[in-house]
Amino acid sequence: MASLNYQRSNSNSSRALARISVSSPNHSPTQSTSTSTSAPSPDVSKQQQQQQQPQPPAVVAVNHRSSSLSPDLRSLYQQVFTSFPQNPHFNPLSNFTEETKEGLKLGLDVSFVNFVKKFHIPVEEPSVFLAEVETYTKQLAEFENMGYDVTKLKERLNLLRRRAEQHKALKFAIDELQEEEREKEAKVEAQEFRLKEIEEENKRITKALQLQKIEIENVNMKKRKIMEDSSRNINEFKRFASNSPWS
Repeated sequence: MASLNYQRSNSNSSRALARISVSSPNHSPTQSTSTSTSAPSPDVSKQQQQQQQPQPPAVVAVNHRSSSLSPDLRSLYQQVFTSFPQNPHFNPLSNFTEETKEGLKLGLDVSFVNFVKKFHIPVEEPSVFLAEVETYTKQLAEFENMGYDVTKLKERLNLLRRRAEQHKALKFAIDELQEEEREKEAKVEAQEFRLKEIEEENKRITKALQLQKIEIENVNMKKRKIMEDSSRNINEFKRFASNSPWS
């Protein structure tokens, strides 16, 4: 508990120093003790107006809460918050005690670190990433609600999502073409098989035709022989018929 209070004290001191460093131009001794009656020059007046304009709050790395972490996690913590400087407001935690706030803040910081780390781990299959996009989007909204600057992470998430969705669409198109290719190949194989059957049937028919032609030739030869015999026989008949009976 004392360690948490000490961390919170350091946090308050750091923020106080940041506010002082921002507001110090508005409280310079030169401005408060100046009693000269001479009219200020235009350049001096313009400089004073610029100094009196409110300055935007400084964005600092929230590494003051990492002292209780393990060395490896602390190193990753500081690396992340150096790359993504943060100054979250944690407004939703306003009803908690300071001690509870510090614990919750550290937990949120660690969750933020782990969330950022997910975007640096290569995902072999974009479909795995797409399955987690909804969860990532909800987490980003939760961190943003706590005051974390998630602009770069949103841009990276949207970029990865577009690429993953494009990959999904292209993969779907490839799968459809592969299915079409398989169907056409199956038809070609069926037609080739049918053609082979026809070729074999053609061979059988050709062979049968050849046999039939041979049989026809044999029949024709027998017919010619019989016709020759018939011709000789009729000639003999005529010869015998033309002779007189007593010859």
